[in-house]
Amino acid sequence: MKRILSSLIVLLASMMLVFASGSNEAAVSEDGSWTPGGGNVSLIVPFAAGGSSDQVARIIANSGAFPDANVVVENVPGGSCAIGLTEIVQAKPDGFTVGSTGNQMVILPITTSTQPYVYYEEVTPICCLSVTTFALFVRADSDIY
Repeated sequence: MKRILSSLIVLLASMMLVFASGSNEAAVSEDGSWTPGGGNVSLIVPFAAGGSSDQVARIIANSGAFPDANVVVENVPGGSCAIGLTEIVQAKPDGFTVGSTGNQMVILPITTSTQPYVYYEEVTPICCLSVTTFALFVRADSDIY
């Protein structure tokens, strides 16, 4: 119960976060901010191209959020996000690999015992990219409301 409650708290706090793997050896300025300092930054999206997660990643890649770096969006779908999330966790901790995900990082360890990592324990959140609101609705002339 304690693990589920902790996981739910993390789920609520981590919807659509970008995650960086390990320590940022790329460049950390005196004020503590991270800059890639040139080269390619891989932004791993654990979903197929064309979906909302891919679109948000491509907006970030083209936004200038990573000055002095070329951001390459890499779609790594499969295994209910486990393949892409594992690639993020196993990336060299040099600051040149970041990833984006939603609640899958929290849900996977709860729903199956075959995942190689408790992903949210292996990465550090950087920022919230987006918030998605879902709604239920019925026809205006329905008796349900």
